[in-house]
Amino acid sequence: MRPRVRRIGTVPVPNETALRGLLSTGPAAAAIAHAGLAQVTETIAESIAPYRRSDGSYLLYNTCFTIIATLT
Repeated sequence: MRPRVRRIGTVPVPNETALRGLLSTGPAAAAIAHAGLAQVTETIAESIAPYRRSDGSYLLYNTCFTIIATLT
């Protein structure tokens, strides 16, 4: 069987829980191991401050690339 690509596209993904999501990444885990949770949390919070909304949440737009395929 060979895969047959049906569609390729992008999907915008808003991230409402920015800090929690960013702290759960592999690079954040390495930074936490090196500098500690408090320092990494403070650094990320400062870097996403421009994306803070009036209700206190953060809105970051990410683009996920997708491929839909079937086996033929």
